[in-house]
Amino acid sequence: MRPRSVWAALALAVWAALAPSWPVARPALVVRHEGRPVLVLPVEPGERVGLRFIHSVDGLPVEDWYEVRPDGLMEVESRLLSFGTGMGQIPGQGHAVEDGPWLRVTGLERPIGVLRLRVGPSEVDHTLLYRGGEIPLSARWAGEALTLEAGRAPLWAARGYGWGDRR
Repeated sequence: MRPRSVWAALALAVWAALAPSWPVARPALVVRHEGRPVLVLPVEPGERVGLRFIHSVDGLPVEDWYEVRPDGLMEVESRLLSFGTGMGQIPGQGHAVEDGPWLRVTGLERPIGVLRLRVGPSEVDHTLLYRGGEIPLSARWAGEALTLEAGRAPLWAARGYGWGDRR
């Protein structure tokens, strides 16, 4: 064998031995529409992703915060400006903390798994909160069903990608 061929064969053997253990994907929040991924947002362990909407009864914003874990979404905090219908702290779940005008219910460990969301119209303003930015869901998918779930993102997708096609 020629020296170049020996090096190529050696490199190929090393790659074949190590490649199965190399990570090719990282944890992510995957948003699906009609079963197709339309948004993939990579997350770090412990990173939170929020969903904000306007409550239908009191007309005030609510933010629910989730961690993306290998077994699915876990609701970890809820923020609200008032106790609307069905809102607030449930005895024995989390801790209520006042934060300026907000009531934060922290320390939640509510396993959600896959979040199925019927996106509301512009008045509801469903918005995904990710790394300090906002992704308006109502502007694009009002009246449509989305699922938010734990998934994987390619390593090259450091900032997320998506939107996909919409009919």
